[in-house]
Amino acid sequence: MNHSNVPIDTKELLEIMDDDEDLLRECLDDFMQDYPDMLNKIKAAIDMGQCSDLEHAAHAFKGSLKYLAAREASEAANQLELMGKDNDLNNVQGVFLRLKEECLKIHTFIREY
Repeated sequence: MNHSNVPIDTKELLEIMDDDEDLLRECLDDFMQDYPDMLNKIKAAIDMGQCSDLEHAAHAFKGSLKYLAAREASEAANQLELMGKDNDLNNVQGVFLRLKEECLKIHTFIREY
C-alpha cells in the first residue's frame, strides 16, 4: 500500500471496526467533525510554546488517528507528543505541517469513501 496516496489502511480499519460498516461510517464522521479542533489545540500549544499542552493534545489526537489506522498522521502526532514531552520545539512547525497535510489527505479520503 502506498501510504502517500492512501492515508488510511482500510483493511486494518475494518478489522478494528470488526467489519461493522455502520460503526466505520460513524467513526469517520466523528473524525471529520473533531479533527479541526484537535489540530487547533495542537497549533495553539505550539504558538504559545506550551510543551505540556502540546504533549497532551498530540497524545489525544494520536489515539484517534491510530483508531482510524492512519499511520502517517499517527506517527506525526506521536512525534509532536514526544517533542512536547521533551520540551524540544525544534522543527515543531515542520512536523505540524506534516500532520496537517496528512489530515487533509484523510479528509479527502473520507469524503470520497
